[in-house]
Amino acid sequence: MSPLGKWDRDLAHRSLDELLSLTRQYKPSSAYRELLEFVARFRFYAPFNAMLTYVQMPGARFVRRTCFAGSIVGVVDPADA
Repeated sequence: MSPLGKWDRDLAHRSLDELLSLTRQYKPSSAYRELLEFVARFRFYAPFNAMLTYVQMPGARFVRRTCFAGSIVGVVDPADA
């Protein structure tokens, strides 16, 4: 395995460890239910990505996916500006 591949794998492991440790704050059932309701609202996202969004922005209502960034009217690519 290349050093870059090992680094990517280590980074993924650390990210998962952090996410799982953050879920410990959801021991109260009301907090856990709020998390699940948030994840359910973002049904077009993988649950992992929705959980990451919740950890970073618990009040988020809309999150733009990068694959749609160019298709939004009024978005200007900095390279074209």
